[in-house]
Amino acid sequence: MGASPQIKRFYIAIFTDAFMSKPIQVWQVFAHSLQIVDVSCVEGQTSRFSLLLRGTQSSRLVRCFSSNDQEMQLYPNEQFMLAAGAVHELSVAVRPLNESIKIFHLNGFILNTTN
Repeated sequence: MGASPQIKRFYIAIFTDAFMSKPIQVWQVFAHSLQIVDVSCVEGQTSRFSLLLRGTQSSRLVRCFSSNDQEMQLYPNEQFMLAAGAVHELSVAVRPLNESIKIFHLNGFILNTTN
């Protein structure tokens, strides 16, 4: 895999016989390279940081989501236009509720494509 946001696609085929002539399932798998951001926080205190989102060749209406809404908030928390070729700043606030090592995922979804 390469640097984020590279995507690799491959197929997995499952056969019923040793000669691989009768497939019963074929799966299409997408592997996404992810960017990792390490953040140190104090329990009960909010740590803030920013992430930069780079636009692609066309403008897109996107919305970002956190895997844990209780401990990680995003701004903007509504849909926004990610302009073609532009850089957009996403503000992130993390407030851990208890002491532990946690992994949060931040996902973005394309809602609409405008050319």
